[in-house]
Amino acid sequence: MKLIGLTGAPAVALLLAGLSVATPAHAQMDGEELQRCIWRCLADSPGAGSSQYNSCVARSCSDQTPSAPSPARATWTVSGAATGGQMASVTVGRSTFSYVCQAGKPALLAISGLPGPSSGVILSVDGREFRPPFAGRDGVHYTSARAGSGLVNALLAGNAVQARNRPGNSVSNFPLGGSGKAIRTAMSRCGIRP
Repeated sequence: MKLIGLTGAPAVALLLAGLSVATPAHAQMDGEELQRCIWRCLADSPGAGSSQYNSCVARSCSDQTPSAPSPARATWTVSGAATGGQMASVTVGRSTFSYVCQAGKPALLAISGLPGPSSGVILSVDGREFRPPFAGRDGVHYTSARAGSGLVNALLAGNAVQARNRPGNSVSNFPLGGSGKAIRTAMSRCGIRP
């Protein structure tokens, strides 16, 4: 796969030198069981873009026990590396959604903790669907994050983003509250204009 002049895993490694995207180490719900759970939530809601559906998936389709403490509210953060790379990211449960950039190189979006093939990842921001081409490396899905694109603009101004694979049996939901400030900070540090 080619992402704006860069090709495959070497391009991703070059761009991410010095940055690490969090990858989950927890066990996943059985694939068929997870798929049935997601279908049940879809059948009991107005649709995949609804808050009712997202709430059901988050509540019912995870392998966390009910006695587990509720996770802290997900917050967007910005971190940097000695190589000049920047990452704006948010982590929810076992999944992380990140905007990654380095001065002079194309920016990327990265998703960790979403099982399934990279070629089938679909993003939905406030119900608006995007199907950018993704590549994968070490369990992380990557796609181009060109400044000014419809997807990046939606991430800067939206309320929530959902990442799922085409069969729909793996879903991760991320809040976008604070994403605009965090992504713009990373862009600025990388010399990218929104």
